[in-house]
Amino acid sequence: MLAEGSATRRLRRADGKLTWRRSILGLAILSLTLSAMSQAQAGIVYDNSGPVLSAFQPIQGGTRVISDSFTVGGPTTLTAVQLGLSVLSGDLPVNVDWSIGTSAFGSDVSSGSAALSNAFVEPFESLSVYESSFSLNATVTSGTYWLTIQNAVSAQNSTVFWNVIAGPSLSLVTIPSEFVFGEPESSESFQIFGSNASVPEPSSLTLCGMAAIALSALARRKRKAAN
Repeated sequence: MLAEGSATRRLRRADGKLTWRRSILGLAILSLTLSAMSQAQAGIVYDNSGPVLSAFQPIQGGTRVISDSFTVGGPTTLTAVQLGLSVLSGDLPVNVDWSIGTSAFGSDVSSGSAALSNAFVEPFESLSVYESSFSLNATVTSGTYWLTIQNAVSAQNSTVFWNVIAGPSLSLVTIPSEFVFGEPESSESFQIFGSNASVPEPSSLTLCGMAAIALSALARRKRKAAN
């Protein structure tokens, strides 16, 4: 009888350890799932696309300074910008000055001079159309911001144009030589890339809390069984 009782206690302790380990594993899986849900989701955070117009704004050498608006819906890290640019056939856009601000032509968020990575899109009459991208690192909260582009340079020093489209963005242009400052116009082709953190839904947080309570209850049962 004593041997049988001892064996039963050992079996109970083994079952308790197994249940405990399974509970730990389950909670770990739940934690990893919630962590994955809250990780940053990368991609396009603003897309100023629309019907392409047969119009191009020159942006080289300070001839024009163009500022286009964009909005973000929450805390976001901006990582890249893609512009629709055109140059004379055989040429290539290589550099732009840029800034992002909370007002048109502003730079209170971030600014810089960027080398461009280009992907050829199509020819247009005597021009070559490119998707030209550059990297950045700026953090913003929800709201409206302005992307300003100027002083573009091409490999052969020809005119660099920012392609005009009928997108949702607001656009203002400054032309110092013509004493034009902040004049509204049709917006230009661009995309903003970045990552925004998604917050777990309340139901997910409730599930995590229930799991923690269950784990605590199992711990108490394990202590009682040991006694």
